[in-house]
Amino acid sequence: MKPVTLNVCEAVGRGHPDKIADQISDAVLDELLDQTAANGQPVARVRAAVETLVCGRSVVLAGEVTAPEGCYLPGRMQALVRDICRKSGVDDHVVADLDIRNLIRPQSPEIAAMTDEGAGDQGIMVGFATRETPHGIPLATMLARGLIARADHLAASGGLPWLRFDTKSQVVIGPDGKAESVVLALQHRADISLPDLRSQAMEAIVRPVMGDVDPKVVKINAKGSFILGGAEADAGVTGRKIVCDSYAPGIPAVHGADRPGRIPPAGRILPGLDCLRHRPTSARDAARDDW
Repeated sequence: MKPVTLNVCEAVGRGHPDKIADQISDAVLDELLDQTAANGQPVARVRAAVETLVCGRSVVLAGEVTAPEGCYLPGRMQALVRDICRKSGVDDHVVADLDIRNLIRPQSPEIAAMTDEGAGDQGIMVGFATRETPHGIPLATMLARGLIARADHLAASGGLPWLRFDTKSQVVIGPDGKAESVVLALQHRADISLPDLRSQAMEAIVRPVMGDVDPKVVKINAKGSFILGGAEADAGVTGRKIVCDSYAPGIPAVHGADRPGRIPPAGRILPGLDCLRHRPTSARDAARDDW
């Protein structure tokens, strides 16, 4: 029997607990870079390896940083975390009630010495480009991300008043380039029935992204209601959704936990960009699905 190749990709929305943790770790790094630049210091001196755990109404920051004197402001972390949670769709009364613990400490001098000469860790960088889409990324990746982007827009704009921000999509593309499975999990308010939710999501989210996809392959909140979401329903940790932020294996955590103290951000995207630069030049190469 000839093997069948399926391309599977998932994506998560801004209110997913792992994504909230990612955004907080990123925000710590951004704060260090901003403060360093504002103090007239070279941002190349900044190192950050920050992990975030969100669980219920508790947030824990842990890790190590290096920055010029006066550029790391521990007192800013509380406001920073609350701001990210608010932007992630967490209700104001929950944001006000957060218990935030900051365990960030100075970077080890030995590790700092290694990162002064380059990355203080190692990893295998994998990437490729494909002719499936104009963006050079796989079709399943583009569609999974497109569904989440569409849902995020509708949640933020009020286009679907019942829609919240903890969302997840998964798209499976078969050998013929058609969707074999589309799964959506949408956090929602209690004032909508599941049949109405599925019908509205199909027309407002799935159709604009996937066109005339067969409704038989689409599953929206297939297991029932999804009212309680975010960190109040499920713990989140930095770096756990790395596959959603890339489309190739072998890439380490891509947020504050490994930027720029360990793996430089460019290391995650250069392989794919290099493929795009070297377009196929022969008829045989041009016939391939990816380069």
